[in-house]
Amino acid sequence: MECGRCVTGPYGWLVAQCDVVKKSFGNTYFGLDACMANLMRPGMYDSYHHITVAGRTAETGDLARSNVVGTLCENNDWFAKDRMLPKDCDVGDLFVIHDTGAHSHSMGFQYNGKLRAPEILLRSSSTPEKPVYNLIRTRETIKGLYDNTLQLPDVKEYSAASLQYTSAQNRGGISVADSFLRSYWGVAAIIAASVAINVAVGYKRKN
Repeated sequence: MECGRCVTGPYGWLVAQCDVVKKSFGNTYFGLDACMANLMRPGMYDSYHHITVAGRTAETGDLARSNVVGTLCENNDWFAKDRMLPKDCDVGDLFVIHDTGAHSHSMGFQYNGKLRAPEILLRSSSTPEKPVYNLIRTRETIKGLYDNTLQLPDVKEYSAASLQYTSAQNRGGISVADSFLRSYWGVAAIIAASVAINVAVGYKRKN
């Protein structure tokens, strides 16, 4: 018996908002504001988590095969593949991912600066008409990501304003933006090429 899954697993829900709906090559993708930083089990283990959408049921509309994905730039950042969900789901809907009471927040991480979500405890005395709950973990902040980092004593600390002033002085009036483009022109070229390819593919599909 795995204690975490048995004792706490069924009593947790990850609630995420749909930020985007994408339809591509006959597939539908619901992009949530959560990601595998909040729940990595589907992407890592191919584990199944039941998903419902608040206010949307099979009775309110037809079902359609859909994919529920996160916000990371990783191909395994997903919560469900080919899942039958109400086809009328839209941006702003709340997706409820069930059975996340174990190995969800505890396996969370901060890759790509993702901030871990707050946790709310729903009391057993709650009723549908009068929920009773307490906030038991606050949402992480950007400041919190760096609270335990230390400034190296032999490295001077610069503010954004002083960096811009020094850059303009040292380069004879060249701005920070110009300096950035000169330093990372390769990255800019790759991005420009990617955009051009996507535009060309889209044009070809339309014609």
